[in-house]
Amino acid sequence: MRIVGVSGFSKITSSTHNGGAKATVGYQLFTAEVGVDFSSTKTKTTEYLSDINGDGLVDLVFNKKVYFNHIEFDKQGKAIPVFTLSSADTPSPIIYSGKIDASVIKIDPAEQEELIKSSPMEDMVRVWQAPKDGIISISGTVSLITPIGEYDTDEYAHADGVRSHSER
Repeated sequence: MRIVGVSGFSKITSSTHNGGAKATVGYQLFTAEVGVDFSSTKTKTTEYLSDINGDGLVDLVFNKKVYFNHIEFDKQGKAIPVFTLSSADTPSPIIYSGKIDASVIKIDPAEQEELIKSSPMEDMVRVWQAPKDGIISISGTVSLITPIGEYDTDEYAHADGVRSHSER
């Protein structure tokens, strides 16, 4: 598939610092060891895909700039994703006058509380990269919580609440 206007879709840089200390003391056959290890990782994502303008097409965020996705057709009628810096080329342009009219942003505390209750402000882990080789074990109890308000009862009846993915 041909794509116009971008050359990459994801860029993540990480740096990890490890350290530690160990002391061994003993007398004849008896020894004791005391040690401490630490690890610190810093990750920076400078290129990623996200639907910024809500048109259903993934846009590319690259170095604090958004490349908006829209579809153009070639002479054979094939759809070609095209990325440009202007949202005006998309079905959902972002119109920004330079000023924000605060009068239209009246937050109803009851509505905000209901939104937080139905969709808690929690970040999900999209990517985890181990700082070193090894084996990990994840255990615990998982359960699917019944949604509050309107939801697709048929879809919920067949859901188990768990999605997993592993790579080697």
